[in-house]
Amino acid sequence: MVTLKKSWEFDRVRREGRTWAAGLVVLNAAPSKESIVRCGFIAGKKVGGAVERNRARRLMREAVRARLTFINPGWDLVWIGRAGIDKANCAKVMDDVNAILTRSCLLAQTRTETDPSI
Repeated sequence: MVTLKKSWEFDRVRREGRTWAAGLVVLNAAPSKESIVRCGFIAGKKVGGAVERNRARRLMREAVRARLTFINPGWDLVWIGRAGIDKANCAKVMDDVNAILTRSCLLAQTRTETDPSI
């Protein structure tokens, strides 16, 4: 997974992108000039101390990693953990990530056996 590192990269996504929220996770997404998906993960002090913020980022990173191959390339994504995410289980965070990706239409369209255009 390629990550956003610089503060100006996070600022650009927050300034130029759109925002979606579901449960314990918020997504800011902006198109990029690269043909890959780059992600950044933020957990503010409202989440808790350093241990809780690190757990929140790990939970979001794992949930996104599971869906990364299905996300359309060419996007910079900033994932933000809300208060309470450090106490959530991985399944809840994955559900929230899936809900956001579905609503934001960032998931790649895959064909199935029932698709008549095959």
